[in-house]
Amino acid sequence: MKSILIVLFLFLSNTAVAGFNCAILSRGPAKVAHGGTDKTTPLRLEDCEGAKVLSEDVTVCFLNRRGKRFCHPVKAGRTISAASLPTGSASPGLLLTLWDMLKGDPDTVPAVVRRDTPAGFPFNDVLAADGSLRFDFARADLRRVERFELLEGGLATAAVAGAKITGSAATVSIEKLHRGSRYLWVVSAEGQERHGMFRLASAEEVARMRKALRLAEQGGSDPLSRAVLRAEALSEAGYKYDAGEVLRRAGVEIAE
Repeated sequence: MKSILIVLFLFLSNTAVAGFNCAILSRGPAKVAHGGTDKTTPLRLEDCEGAKVLSEDVTVCFLNRRGKRFCHPVKAGRTISAASLPTGSASPGLLLTLWDMLKGDPDTVPAVVRRDTPAGFPFNDVLAADGSLRFDFARADLRRVERFELLEGGLATAAVAGAKITGSAATVSIEKLHRGSRYLWVVSAEGQERHGMFRLASAEEVARMRKALRLAEQGGSDPLSRAVLRAEALSEAGYKYDAGEVLRRAGVEIAE
């Protein structure tokens, strides 16, 4: 009986101190002490147990034992531990599909593969669930824009009406577009012309994604946590542009 109790004690002790994988994000860079060194967010750690947040509040994302994603805020000065998380001990395996969007330590964050589409412009599949599309000339580093057109299908088609250019951006209402269709944008700036394409998600895709986003948000206990979980769900579903916009609006630095 005594030997059984000893084995049980050792098992519980090892379980209590077992490490867990996590991702740590923040609005702007934050410092985290881990493994004897100070590191800068965003971070993915094989073992988050005992990591201390030195500066700025962060959100810690992890999987619970059932494999469900959670994100939870941790204030500066606090130490991260599985016991302090709202769902108890976490399990390993967290891998953010949106990681290549984040701006951080090159030793931690994989290099972003530069796409042809300039920063601030929609690309690939686009959900645009908020009812509008924005083409940000400033983020794209396009100065003195002379012409902007959005064409449904290709160059042989007429430009979509209602593209509103204000300051350094163009905004198009989704009401002017057809969901499920492909669009070509054309912009002329400083004597050069650039163009690119994207597909606007269908109404059915939007409805499915809204359900998925509601489920994803259940794992977040504050606005930044919910934004990260929304972005992760969008990225997993192939809506990389929308995922990046969610992170950017939440104040998370994006590699562009």
